[in-house]
Amino acid sequence: MKKWYYKPNRITSFIALICIVATLFSAVFAGPMSVLSSDSVMDPYVTHNGEKVQEITIRESEKVTLQTSHNLLGKVGYRWQIMDKNEENRWIDISGIYTSDISVTYALIGSLLSPDGSAMLRCRLTNGENELYTTEVKVTVSFDIGQEDTSPEGKKPIKLS
Repeated sequence: MKKWYYKPNRITSFIALICIVATLFSAVFAGPMSVLSSDSVMDPYVTHNGEKVQEITIRESEKVTLQTSHNLLGKVGYRWQIMDKNEENRWIDISGIYTSDISVTYALIGSLLSPDGSAMLRCRLTNGENELYTTEVKVTVSFDIGQEDTSPEGKKPIKLS
């Protein structure tokens, strides 16, 4: 009896090669963060006007835009969070902000200001099944107390301590 065995032809070999190349390409360029070595992943941080920030002061009537900075590949999810003023290390998701940047206003953070007039913000980045957090940013609100001066706004900001 003659034994039967499969002998691949050129078309089958070519299709197998295409599948292998496509798998490698997707894993390197569009896959989850786990394909990156730990040395190649930069710790994400927050910037304002292109500069890395760890704390910033805003006036109560001002809006400031903060952005995330990272080198993750593929699809990245963003979730901005604010620290609970009553329970340290408890982070609360800010509803409706799923982008790499956030416009910070007194109205956004006012209810969670600590007694010194500040709030801690960070962004959670997700990439595949992995998640990273930006460095925390302390945002302090400077309240306009109505002292007249020559500034265009007509008020002098006073930082309460």
